[in-house]
Amino acid sequence: MSQKKVDQYKKEKANRKKIIARQKRIAVLRTIVVTLIVLAFIVYFGYSVLDRTGVIKKDSSSETETTVYTLSEDEISKAWENYTAEEETTVAETTVAEDTSAEAETTASEVVDETVVTEDAVSE
Repeated sequence: MSQKKVDQYKKEKANRKKIIARQKRIAVLRTIVVTLIVLAFIVYFGYSVLDRTGVIKKDSSSETETTVYTLSEDEISKAWENYTAEEETTVAETTVAEDTSAEAETTASEVVDETVVTEDAVSE
């Protein structure tokens, strides 16, 4: 062997532990990076499949807060009375509105009849 090769061999032998440790670190780092990339792809693919099949539902009502009220018996009675009073008022207004619309229909047909009678009188 030439002196150059001998010197290179001695140098490699002296740094062999460092070189092997560096190669192991690079191999572990490469394994971690590849594993993370593959894992990210699998998660994205799985999420896409679940989203397209409708398993994942985007429901905005799940984000709202639920408020719970505690009422005494007196408060419940008052609320029920107010509710039934409003319901009776609504029923009465509906009945009045139906009567008014029926009268309006009758008035409209009477106006048409009077117009026909007036036109017949004018044509004679």
